[in-house]
Amino acid sequence: MRNFGFKFLRQNKELVLLVVLAFFIRLIGISHSLPFVYNVDEPTVVRSTIMLRESLNPGHFDWPHFYYYINGIFYSVFVLFRALLGFFKLQNVFPVLWQDPEVFYLISRVVTTIFASLTLIPVYKSIRLFLSKQNSLLTVLNLSSAPQRPVPLPPLNGLFRWITSKLFGAAAKNLSLKEELNKELSKASLETLSIILYKNGVGRSLIDYIRGVNSSFTLRALSIRGLIEKSIDKEDSRRYIYKPTFELLSFMGVKSVEELPDYELVNKSIETAQENLVSELENDENF
Repeated sequence: MRNFGFKFLRQNKELVLLVVLAFFIRLIGISHSLPFVYNVDEPTVVRSTIMLRESLNPGHFDWPHFYYYINGIFYSVFVLFRALLGFFKLQNVFPVLWQDPEVFYLISRVVTTIFASLTLIPVYKSIRLFLSKQNSLLTVLNLSSAPQRPVPLPPLNGLFRWITSKLFGAAAKNLSLKEELNKELSKASLETLSIILYKNGVGRSLIDYIRGVNSSFTLRALSIRGLIEKSIDKEDSRRYIYKPTFELLSFMGVKSVEELPDYELVNKSIETAQENLVSELENDENF
């Protein structure tokens, strides 16, 4: 176990530094509002944790019991430490430690801060499955230090979207989606993507009809690259409808597909192809 810890630290020095950074950032203002408590959950946590000395069953389920037990361990260590200071008559040296119950609120806030900082580790490991180490660390840095208030943007393609602060905008441009958007597309991908863009909601059958070949592999490749998204057809739950993603439209610099060059002309030609496809299918059924 000891060797595993040292190995983890050696292999994840940058991540450990970010966790420590996140912890100290979250300590800023940790005594906010004390001795008054405005959060309705805090008194419940503190009182329930203190009552664990009488029964290990908190008696309610509004918070996970494990959280109470962890707080209880910290409370117990603190009480023993305070008793040791009292034995040596050091109450006047650390008077803040005898300010009950405020000191227990501070301990619980520190515990929460520790857990909040440690969550960066699984977040990093999850992101690392899809992004490079550098981009994963940049994402975790954003989570650990940047304001996470959502910023409303104008509607894009008729829908609303949210982003975080511009503070890490330059770094975010290096993420994998940007790299995917900059990669050269094959002729098949360009054909398929053009149909999806100008139709803005199209089934695979129409794409296959216009292109004259099966487009399953191309659609899958475009979906993996984050350029298109699929949803179940409301008219037929057995089919999927493909649309361009927010990221693709943003990359192209348009708010909606109507802003694409020659949209009306191209869209009309696709509508004509759709009518022809429906007509052919009906003729086949009648035959």
